[in-house]
Amino acid sequence: MGTWSTGSFGNDEALDWFGDLREAPEAMPFIEQTVNNGSTESIIAAGAVLAVLSGHLHTDVHPDVIEWCAGGPAPSSALKLAAADAIQAVIDDPEVDGHDTWAELGEDDDDYVGWIANLESISGSVARIRLILPLCPRAPAPCRSRTVGQWPHSQRGLAVRV
Repeated sequence: MGTWSTGSFGNDEALDWFGDLREAPEAMPFIEQTVNNGSTESIIAAGAVLAVLSGHLHTDVHPDVIEWCAGGPAPSSALKLAAADAIQAVIDDPEVDGHDTWAELGEDDDDYVGWIANLESISGSVARIRLILPLCPRAPAPCRSRTVGQWPHSQRGLAVRV
């Protein structure tokens, strides 16, 4: 059937990849291998799974994925960053296999715009930016857990993706 939606699992290859994930002896090494060497569709599916495992639900995620992820292990920061980088590489290169098909529709096409928005959402979900503040006994506790932009003196801390 091919591709039927702009969603992460709106194509045969992503659903086949998910079936392989469910049969894999260990999920995280399988996901990491996909992020490092997978096709565009499988990288996007892996990113969506990592987002769900990290507690970020997307409306386009297949119900079986949500069920499979329930109670699953939290992915490492390194794996989430690798997935975000892999997805960003797909976004940045309209000639990469998978992206080229969507790019043929044109930048103004609603489906192409929706597909890119989905990728950006997944990438953002797996690569959240947090503020790490130096330990300071005088700093109020709520300031230690805020994200960049929520704390007026963010230049005093270090922003990292986690």
